[in-house]
Amino acid sequence: MARTSIELPERFHFVTEHKVTITEINYGMHLSAYEVLPIALEAQMQFLASLGYNGLIEIANHAYIMVDCETQFLSETAYGETLSIQVAVANFGNSHFEFIFCFINQRTQKESFRLKAGMLFYDYENKKVMHVPIAFIDKINGLENI
Repeated sequence: MARTSIELPERFHFVTEHKVTITEINYGMHLSAYEVLPIALEAQMQFLASLGYNGLIEIANHAYIMVDCETQFLSETAYGETLSIQVAVANFGNSHFEFIFCFINQRTQKESFRLKAGMLFYDYENKKVMHVPIAFIDKINGLENI
């Protein structure tokens, strides 16, 4: 079976922390792969809020949707441990971009997970794909590395 391998970008734009809760632990007594996406979505929301966006439904007055998602497990993180979650925006296309997340266990300093989410700008009313807002690209390009 071929394994997913997510390449990290040259730079990240945002970092936040997450303390692993008991409800996020699987039968192996470590962070469940099923819980990684909700944690990443929270980090994504915090990042977009830091840019002044209501990222729940739109970015720069444009709706967006997740069209694909990949996760890559790298090492275990146990209950109560804290993750540093780095967030990057990368790989802009005409109508899409990717959020890339790197989860680092603060105790072990090892990567725990990587996650990549493909996002598409979409006009729900007219049911058509939209271009990436130039204001969003400019804002991302103006950010400093963390």
